[in-house]
Amino acid sequence: PFNGPYLTRCMEIPHKKQRIDGSLTDSNYDDGEAQKLQTVSETVSKDAPFQRDLLVDEKYFKSYSFYEVHALMLADRRRTLTYRLALTQAHNRLHDQVILDVGSGTGILSIFGAKAGAKHVFAVDAAKKTCELAEKIIAENGLASSITVINSQVEDAKLAILDRVGAIVSEWMGYCLLYENMLTSVLLARDKYLLPTGAPSGVRPEDLAAWRRLRLFPCSASLFAAAFTETSLELDSAPNDSAESDLEALDAMDDSQKYTRKKLWSDLSELYQAKLDGVFADCVADEFYHQVHVKVVSKAAIVSNACKLCNLDLSTLDANELTRNGVQGHLDVSSIGLVSVNGLAIWFSVEFPDGEVLSTSPDVAPTHWQQCLIYLPQPLSLRQDDRIEGSLSFTHPFSNKRDLDVTLNCRFIEAKTENCILDFKRTYRLQS
Repeated sequence: PFNGPYLTRCMEIPHKKQRIDGSLTDSNYDDGEAQKLQTVSETVSKDAPFQRDLLVDEKYFKSYSFYEVHALMLADRRRTLTYRLALTQAHNRLHDQVILDVGSGTGILSIFGAKAGAKHVFAVDAAKKTCELAEKIIAENGLASSITVINSQVEDAKLAILDRVGAIVSEWMGYCLLYENMLTSVLLARDKYLLPTGAPSGVRPEDLAAWRRLRLFPCSASLFAAAFTETSLELDSAPNDSAESDLEALDAMDDSQKYTRKKLWSDLSELYQAKLDGVFADCVADEFYHQVHVKVVSKAAIVSNACKLCNLDLSTLDANELTRNGVQGHLDVSSIGLVSVNGLAIWFSVEFPDGEVLSTSPDVAPTHWQQCLIYLPQPLSLRQDDRIEGSLSFTHPFSNKRDLDVTLNCRFIEAKTENCILDFKRTYRLQS
Protein backbone atom coordinates (compact mmCIF):
# COMPACT_ATOMS: atom_id res chain seq x y z
CA PRO A 1 0.00 0.00 0.00
CA PHE A 2 2.98 2.35 0.32
CA ASN A 3 5.43 3.71 -2.19
CA GLY A 4 8.53 5.82 -1.72
CA PRO A 5 12.15 5.11 -0.80
CA TYR A 6 11.74 4.86 2.97
CA LEU A 7 9.00 2.24 3.02
CA THR A 8 10.46 0.44 0.04
CA ARG A 9 13.65 0.07 2.05
CA CYS A 10 11.66 -1.15 5.05
CA MET A 11 10.33 -3.98 2.92
CA GLU A 12 13.71 -4.88 1.45
CA ILE A 13 16.07 -5.04 4.41
CA PRO A 14 15.98 -7.87 6.97
CA HIS A 15 14.18 -5.95 9.69
CA LYS A 16 10.58 -6.27 10.72
CA LYS A 17 10.05 -2.53 10.71
CA GLN A 18 12.84 -0.09 10.07
CA ARG A 19 15.16 -0.51 13.01
CA ILE A 20 18.54 0.68 14.14
CA ASP A 21 19.97 2.30 11.04
CA GLY A 22 22.15 5.21 12.11
CA SER A 23 21.29 7.77 9.46
CA LEU A 24 17.59 7.33 10.05
CA THR A 25 17.34 6.76 13.78
CA ASP A 26 19.75 9.53 14.76
CA SER A 27 17.22 12.14 13.65
CA ASN A 28 14.86 10.90 16.33
CA TYR A 29 17.27 11.32 19.26
CA ASP A 30 17.69 14.72 20.83
CA ASP A 31 21.20 15.68 22.00
CA GLY A 32 20.57 14.47 25.55
CA GLU A 33 19.27 11.09 24.44
CA ALA A 34 22.14 10.63 22.00
CA GLN A 35 24.65 11.43 24.75
CA LYS A 36 22.91 8.98 27.07
CA LEU A 37 23.16 6.22 24.46
CA GLN A 38 26.83 7.03 23.90
CA THR A 39 27.52 6.89 27.64
CA VAL A 40 25.77 3.54 27.96
CA SER A 41 27.59 2.25 24.88
CA GLU A 42 30.99 3.11 26.33
CA THR A 43 30.27 1.05 29.44
CA VAL A 44 29.28 -2.08 27.56
CA SER A 45 31.81 -4.92 27.44
CA LYS A 46 31.86 -8.68 27.20
CA ASP A 47 31.70 -8.76 30.97
CA ALA A 48 28.60 -6.59 31.15
CA PRO A 49 25.66 -8.49 29.59
CA PHE A 50 23.10 -6.54 31.59
CA GLN A 51 24.44 -3.21 30.36
CA ARG A 52 24.63 -4.54 26.81
CA ASP A 53 20.98 -5.63 26.96
CA LEU A 54 20.03 -2.18 28.23
CA LEU A 55 21.65 -0.61 25.18
CA VAL A 56 19.99 -3.11 22.85
CA ASP A 57 16.58 -2.40 24.37
CA GLU A 58 17.16 1.36 24.32
CA LYS A 59 17.84 1.32 20.60
CA TYR A 60 15.06 -1.18 19.93
CA PHE A 61 12.33 0.87 21.60
CA LYS A 62 13.61 4.13 20.10
CA SER A 63 13.24 2.57 16.67
CA TYR A 64 9.48 2.47 17.20
CA SER A 65 9.35 6.27 17.40
CA PHE A 66 9.07 6.50 13.62
CA TYR A 67 5.49 7.03 12.55
CA GLU A 68 6.13 5.31 9.20
CA VAL A 69 6.80 2.09 11.12
CA HIS A 70 3.28 2.20 12.52
CA ALA A 71 1.83 3.32 9.19
CA LEU A 72 3.33 0.21 7.61
CA MET A 73 1.71 -2.06 10.21
CA LEU A 74 -1.66 -0.31 10.24
CA ALA A 75 -1.80 -0.40 6.44
CA ASP A 76 -1.37 -4.20 6.60
CA ARG A 77 -5.09 -4.89 6.43
CA ARG A 78 -4.86 -8.67 6.76
CA ARG A 79 -2.92 -8.27 10.00
CA THR A 80 -5.09 -5.57 11.53
CA LEU A 81 -8.50 -6.90 10.46
CA THR A 82 -7.69 -10.39 11.75
CA TYR A 83 -7.03 -8.97 15.21
CA ARG A 84 -10.22 -6.92 15.01
CA LEU A 85 -12.27 -9.97 14.04
CA ALA A 86 -10.68 -12.13 16.73
CA LEU A 87 -11.47 -9.63 19.49
CA THR A 88 -14.97 -8.99 18.18
CA GLN A 89 -15.70 -12.73 18.04
CA ALA A 90 -14.67 -13.04 21.69
CA HIS A 91 -16.92 -10.23 22.93
CA ASN A 92 -18.84 -12.55 25.28
CA ARG A 93 -15.62 -13.49 27.09
CA LEU A 94 -14.20 -9.96 26.99
CA HIS A 95 -17.33 -8.20 28.25
CA ASP A 96 -16.61 -6.39 31.51
CA GLN A 97 -13.04 -7.79 31.60
CA VAL A 98 -9.72 -6.01 31.97
CA ILE A 99 -7.45 -6.47 28.92
CA LEU A 100 -3.67 -6.06 28.83
CA ASP A 101 -2.21 -4.97 25.47
CA VAL A 102 1.52 -5.82 25.40
CA GLY A 103 3.57 -3.64 23.05
CA SER A 104 0.51 -1.55 22.24
CA GLY A 105 2.05 0.87 19.73
CA THR A 106 -0.58 3.26 18.41
CA GLY A 107 -3.25 1.57 20.54
CA ILE A 108 -5.25 0.09 17.68
CA LEU A 109 -5.63 -3.31 19.38
CA SER A 110 -6.60 -1.60 22.63
CA ILE A 111 -9.30 0.28 20.72
CA PHE A 112 -10.59 -3.01 19.31
CA GLY A 113 -10.60 -4.50 22.81
CA ALA A 114 -12.50 -1.57 24.29
CA LYS A 115 -15.07 -1.74 21.50
CA ALA A 116 -15.45 -5.50 22.14
CA GLY A 117 -16.80 -4.69 25.59
CA ALA A 118 -13.79 -4.63 27.89
CA LYS A 119 -14.25 -2.87 31.20
CA HIS A 120 -10.80 -1.34 30.82
CA VAL A 121 -7.68 -1.81 28.70
CA PHE A 122 -4.10 -1.24 29.85
CA ALA A 123 -1.94 -0.41 26.82
CA VAL A 124 1.72 -0.98 27.72
CA ASP A 125 4.53 0.14 25.43
CA ALA A 126 8.16 1.10 26.12
CA ALA A 127 8.46 3.70 23.32
CA LYS A 128 7.67 7.07 24.92
CA LYS A 129 6.94 8.97 21.72
CA THR A 130 4.59 6.22 20.54
CA CYS A 131 2.73 6.25 23.87
CA GLU A 132 2.18 9.99 23.53
CA LEU A 133 0.77 9.43 20.05
CA ALA A 134 -1.42 6.55 21.26
CA GLU A 135 -2.99 8.71 23.97
CA LYS A 136 -3.99 11.27 21.34
CA ILE A 137 -5.42 8.61 19.01
CA ILE A 138 -7.37 7.00 21.85
CA ALA A 139 -8.77 10.37 22.94
CA GLU A 140 -9.68 11.16 19.34
CA ASN A 141 -11.70 7.93 19.31
CA GLY A 142 -13.53 8.88 22.50
CA LEU A 143 -12.00 6.08 24.57
CA ALA A 144 -9.70 7.96 26.97
CA SER A 145 -11.73 6.80 29.97
CA SER A 146 -11.60 3.15 28.82
CA ILE A 147 -7.90 2.81 27.94
CA THR A 148 -4.87 3.66 30.07
CA VAL A 149 -1.54 3.99 28.25
CA ILE A 150 1.51 3.00 30.30
CA ASN A 151 4.99 3.91 29.05
CA SER A 152 7.02 0.95 30.32
CA GLN A 153 8.29 -2.48 29.45
CA VAL A 154 5.61 -4.90 30.57
CA GLU A 155 8.14 -6.63 32.85
CA ASP A 156 8.55 -3.36 34.76
CA ALA A 157 5.01 -2.00 34.49
CA LYS A 158 3.39 -0.98 37.76
CA LEU A 159 -0.23 -2.04 37.39
CA ALA A 160 -0.94 -1.20 40.99
CA ILE A 161 -4.70 -1.14 40.64
CA LEU A 162 -4.99 -4.77 39.55
CA ASP A 163 -3.39 -8.11 40.18
CA ARG A 164 -4.95 -9.98 37.27
CA VAL A 165 -6.46 -9.44 33.82
CA GLY A 166 -9.09 -11.30 31.85
CA ALA A 167 -7.25 -11.30 28.50
CA ILE A 168 -3.94 -10.41 26.86
CA VAL A 169 -3.62 -9.14 23.31
CA SER A 170 -0.30 -8.55 21.60
CA GLU A 171 1.11 -8.29 18.10
CA TRP A 172 4.50 -9.69 19.11
CA MET A 173 5.45 -11.55 15.93
CA GLY A 174 8.62 -10.63 14.05
CA TYR A 175 10.22 -11.97 10.91
CA CYS A 176 10.60 -15.76 11.19
CA LEU A 177 8.04 -15.36 13.99
CA LEU A 178 10.68 -14.90 16.70
CA TYR A 179 12.81 -11.98 15.51
CA GLU A 180 12.75 -9.13 18.07
CA ASN A 181 12.30 -11.59 20.97
CA MET A 182 9.03 -10.03 22.11
CA LEU A 183 7.25 -13.32 22.82
CA THR A 184 9.12 -13.74 26.10
CA SER A 185 7.59 -10.51 27.39
CA VAL A 186 4.09 -11.74 26.52
CA LEU A 187 4.68 -15.04 28.34
CA LEU A 188 5.98 -13.27 31.45
CA ALA A 189 2.91 -11.03 31.42
CA ARG A 190 0.72 -14.13 31.04
CA ASP A 191 2.27 -15.76 34.10
CA LYS A 192 1.98 -12.61 36.19
CA TYR A 193 -1.44 -11.26 35.22
CA LEU A 194 -3.57 -13.73 33.23
CA LEU A 195 -5.06 -15.62 36.16
CA PRO A 196 -8.61 -16.75 36.97
CA THR A 197 -10.04 -16.42 40.46
CA GLY A 198 -8.27 -18.82 42.81
CA ALA A 199 -5.23 -19.26 40.58
CA PRO A 200 -2.60 -20.42 40.65
CA SER A 201 -2.85 -22.51 43.84
CA GLY A 202 -6.53 -23.40 43.49
CA VAL A 203 -6.51 -24.34 39.79
CA ARG A 204 -5.11 -27.46 38.11
CA PRO A 205 -2.43 -26.68 35.49
CA GLU A 206 -4.46 -28.23 32.66
CA ASP A 207 -7.51 -26.16 33.61
CA LEU A 208 -5.41 -23.01 33.82
CA ALA A 209 -3.98 -23.68 30.33
CA ALA A 210 -7.45 -24.24 28.88
CA TRP A 211 -8.72 -21.04 30.48
CA ARG A 212 -5.76 -19.04 29.18
CA ARG A 213 -6.08 -20.49 25.70
CA LEU A 214 -9.41 -18.70 25.34
CA ARG A 215 -7.99 -15.39 26.53
CA LEU A 216 -4.68 -15.05 24.67
CA PHE A 217 -4.79 -13.17 21.36
CA PRO A 218 -3.18 -15.00 19.60
CA CYS A 219 -3.17 -18.29 21.53
CA SER A 220 -0.85 -20.40 19.34
CA ALA A 221 1.78 -20.01 16.63
CA SER A 222 3.31 -22.30 14.01
CA LEU A 223 6.44 -22.14 11.85
CA PHE A 224 6.62 -23.59 8.33
CA ALA A 225 9.30 -24.16 5.70
CA ALA A 226 9.52 -25.24 2.07
CA ALA A 227 12.15 -25.38 -0.66
CA PHE A 228 12.14 -22.50 -3.13
CA THR A 229 13.66 -21.71 -6.49
CA GLU A 230 14.62 -18.28 -7.71
CA THR A 231 14.62 -17.35 -11.39
CA SER A 232 17.78 -15.34 -11.76
CA LEU A 233 19.79 -13.69 -14.47
CA GLU A 234 22.13 -16.15 -16.16
CA LEU A 235 24.85 -13.53 -16.38
CA ASP A 236 27.79 -15.65 -15.30
CA SER A 237 27.62 -17.79 -18.45
CA ALA A 238 26.28 -15.17 -20.87
CA PRO A 239 28.44 -13.91 -23.75
CA ASN A 240 30.15 -10.66 -22.85
CA ASP A 241 29.21 -8.08 -25.48
CA SER A 242 30.33 -5.35 -23.10
CA ALA A 243 30.82 -5.14 -19.37
CA GLU A 244 28.69 -2.00 -19.18
CA SER A 245 25.71 -3.52 -21.03
CA ASP A 246 25.85 -6.57 -18.76
CA LEU A 247 25.80 -4.31 -15.72
CA GLU A 248 22.79 -2.40 -17.05
CA ALA A 249 20.95 -5.68 -17.60
CA LEU A 250 21.80 -6.82 -14.09
CA ASP A 251 20.57 -3.57 -12.56
CA ALA A 252 17.19 -4.12 -14.23
CA MET A 253 16.72 -7.57 -12.69
CA ASP A 254 15.04 -8.40 -9.39
CA ASP A 255 17.77 -10.85 -8.47
CA SER A 256 18.53 -11.35 -4.79
CA GLN A 257 21.89 -12.93 -5.50
CA LYS A 258 23.22 -10.44 -8.03
CA TYR A 259 25.89 -9.06 -5.69
CA THR A 260 27.30 -12.55 -5.16
CA ARG A 261 28.09 -13.01 -8.85
CA LYS A 262 31.76 -13.17 -9.78
CA LYS A 263 31.03 -11.78 -13.23
CA LEU A 264 29.49 -8.63 -11.76
CA TRP A 265 32.71 -7.86 -9.91
CA SER A 266 34.82 -8.92 -12.87
CA ASP A 267 32.91 -6.47 -15.07
CA LEU A 268 33.17 -3.72 -12.46
CA SER A 269 36.88 -4.40 -12.10
CA GLU A 270 37.25 -3.89 -15.84
CA LEU A 271 35.07 -0.78 -15.77
CA TYR A 272 36.85 0.85 -12.81
CA GLN A 273 40.33 -0.53 -13.59
CA ALA A 274 40.53 -1.74 -9.97
CA LYS A 275 40.43 -5.36 -8.78
CA LEU A 276 37.16 -6.10 -6.98
CA ASP A 277 36.58 -9.72 -8.00
CA GLY A 278 38.92 -11.17 -5.38
CA VAL A 279 38.71 -10.69 -1.64
CA PHE A 280 35.85 -8.17 -1.82
CA ALA A 281 33.66 -10.40 -3.99
CA ASP A 282 34.34 -13.33 -1.63
CA CYS A 283 33.38 -11.27 1.43
CA VAL A 284 30.13 -10.08 -0.15
CA ALA A 285 29.15 -13.63 -1.07
CA ASP A 286 30.07 -15.02 2.35
CA GLU A 287 27.96 -12.37 4.07
CA PHE A 288 24.99 -12.97 1.78
CA TYR A 289 24.97 -16.72 2.34
CA HIS A 290 25.03 -16.34 6.12
CA GLN A 291 22.08 -13.94 6.36
CA VAL A 292 18.32 -14.42 6.52
CA HIS A 293 16.72 -12.45 3.68
CA VAL A 294 13.22 -10.98 3.83
CA LYS A 295 11.14 -10.73 0.67
CA VAL A 296 7.83 -11.83 -0.84
CA VAL A 297 8.03 -15.28 -2.41
CA SER A 298 5.47 -16.20 -5.05
CA LYS A 299 3.51 -19.41 -4.74
CA ALA A 300 5.06 -20.53 -8.04
CA ALA A 301 8.57 -20.33 -6.52
CA ILE A 302 7.79 -23.00 -3.91
CA VAL A 303 9.09 -26.33 -5.24
CA SER A 304 8.30 -28.74 -2.39
CA ASN A 305 5.53 -29.51 0.02
CA ALA A 306 5.31 -27.21 3.04
CA CYS A 307 6.44 -28.65 6.35
CA LYS A 308 5.11 -27.54 9.73
CA LEU A 309 8.28 -27.21 11.78
CA CYS A 310 6.61 -26.74 15.15
CA ASN A 311 3.55 -25.46 16.97
CA LEU A 312 3.80 -23.24 20.04
CA ASP A 313 0.95 -23.36 22.55
CA LEU A 314 1.13 -19.92 24.13
CA SER A 315 -0.99 -21.00 27.08
CA THR A 316 1.74 -23.37 28.31
CA LEU A 317 5.01 -22.33 26.62
CA ASP A 318 7.65 -21.62 29.27
CA ALA A 319 9.41 -18.26 28.97
CA ASN A 320 12.63 -19.46 30.60
CA GLU A 321 12.82 -22.52 28.37
CA LEU A 322 12.23 -20.35 25.31
CA THR A 323 15.08 -18.07 26.40
CA ARG A 324 17.46 -20.96 27.07
CA ASN A 325 16.72 -23.25 24.15
CA GLY A 326 14.91 -21.23 21.52
CA VAL A 327 12.64 -23.19 19.19
CA GLN A 328 13.56 -26.41 17.41
CA GLY A 329 11.72 -27.62 14.33
CA HIS A 330 11.82 -30.90 12.39
CA LEU A 331 12.29 -30.45 8.64
CA ASP A 332 11.01 -33.00 6.11
CA VAL A 333 10.07 -31.83 2.61
CA SER A 334 10.02 -33.53 -0.81
CA SER A 335 10.69 -31.86 -4.14
CA ILE A 336 7.93 -31.47 -6.71
CA GLY A 337 9.26 -32.36 -10.14
CA LEU A 338 12.73 -31.69 -11.53
CA VAL A 339 13.73 -28.47 -9.78
CA SER A 340 16.66 -26.25 -8.92
CA VAL A 341 16.53 -25.48 -5.20
CA ASN A 342 18.06 -22.19 -4.07
CA GLY A 343 17.22 -22.62 -0.40
CA LEU A 344 14.38 -22.67 2.09
CA ALA A 345 11.51 -20.24 2.58
CA ILE A 346 10.24 -19.83 6.15
CA TRP A 347 6.94 -18.33 7.29
CA PHE A 348 4.50 -18.52 10.19
CA SER A 349 0.87 -18.41 11.18
CA VAL A 350 -0.86 -17.53 14.43
CA GLU A 351 -4.26 -18.73 15.61
CA PHE A 352 -6.78 -16.98 17.82
CA PRO A 353 -9.13 -18.52 20.40
CA ASP A 354 -12.19 -18.73 18.14
CA GLY A 355 -10.31 -20.14 15.15
CA GLU A 356 -9.23 -17.06 13.22
CA VAL A 357 -5.84 -17.58 11.55
CA LEU A 358 -3.33 -14.98 10.42
CA SER A 359 -0.97 -16.65 7.93
CA THR A 360 2.11 -15.28 6.19
CA SER A 361 2.26 -18.19 3.72
CA PRO A 362 3.21 -17.65 0.06
CA ASP A 363 -0.23 -19.12 -0.72
CA VAL A 364 -2.05 -16.04 0.56
CA ALA A 365 -1.85 -12.30 -0.01
CA PRO A 366 1.40 -10.81 1.34
CA THR A 367 1.66 -9.16 4.73
CA HIS A 368 4.35 -6.75 5.92
CA TRP A 369 6.16 -9.80 7.36
CA GLN A 370 6.66 -11.24 3.83
CA GLN A 371 8.67 -14.51 3.99
CA CYS A 372 12.20 -15.28 5.16
CA LEU A 373 14.73 -16.95 2.87
CA ILE A 374 17.93 -18.82 3.62
CA TYR A 375 20.12 -19.64 0.63
CA LEU A 376 22.33 -22.59 -0.20
CA PRO A 377 25.82 -21.61 -1.41
CA GLN A 378 24.95 -23.12 -4.80
CA PRO A 379 21.59 -24.14 -6.31
CA LEU A 380 20.96 -27.87 -5.98
CA SER A 381 19.17 -29.92 -8.66
CA LEU A 382 16.56 -32.29 -7.24
CA ARG A 383 14.28 -34.81 -8.92
CA GLN A 384 10.71 -35.70 -8.06
CA ASP A 385 10.37 -36.80 -4.40
CA ASP A 386 14.01 -36.15 -3.46
CA ARG A 387 13.93 -35.15 0.19
CA ILE A 388 15.39 -32.55 2.50
CA GLU A 389 15.44 -33.93 6.04
CA GLY A 390 16.84 -32.49 9.23
CA SER A 391 16.15 -29.61 11.57
CA LEU A 392 15.78 -25.85 11.77
CA SER A 393 16.51 -24.17 15.08
CA PHE A 394 15.76 -20.58 16.08
CA THR A 395 17.77 -18.96 18.87
CA HIS A 396 18.69 -15.47 20.01
CA PRO A 397 22.43 -14.71 19.95
CA PHE A 398 24.17 -13.68 23.16
CA SER A 399 25.44 -10.49 21.52
CA ASN A 400 21.95 -9.13 20.80
CA LYS A 401 18.85 -10.75 22.25
CA ARG A 402 16.62 -9.03 19.65
CA ASP A 403 18.43 -10.67 16.71
CA LEU A 404 17.72 -14.21 15.56
CA ASP A 405 19.97 -17.09 14.53
CA VAL A 406 18.47 -19.72 12.23
CA THR A 407 20.47 -22.95 12.06
CA LEU A 408 19.81 -25.40 9.24
CA ASN A 409 21.12 -28.93 9.76
CA CYS A 410 19.93 -31.25 7.00
CA ARG A 411 20.60 -33.97 4.45
CA PHE A 412 19.49 -33.96 0.82
CA ILE A 413 18.42 -37.50 -0.01
CA GLU A 414 17.89 -38.99 -3.46
CA ALA A 415 14.49 -40.71 -3.54
CA LYS A 416 15.48 -43.43 -6.01
CA THR A 417 18.57 -44.69 -4.17
CA GLU A 418 18.16 -43.22 -0.65
CA ASN A 419 21.72 -41.92 -1.04
CA CYS A 420 22.68 -38.67 0.66
CA ILE A 421 23.40 -36.07 -2.04
CA LEU A 422 24.55 -33.40 0.40
CA ASP A 423 25.04 -33.14 4.16
CA PHE A 424 24.69 -29.47 5.10
CA LYS A 425 24.82 -27.31 8.22
CA ARG A 426 24.89 -23.53 8.49
CA THR A 427 23.74 -20.77 10.84
CA TYR A 428 22.11 -17.72 9.29
CA ARG A 429 21.52 -14.45 11.12
CA LEU A 430 18.61 -12.03 11.00
CA GLN A 431 19.91 -8.86 12.59
CA SER A 432 19.20 -5.21 13.21
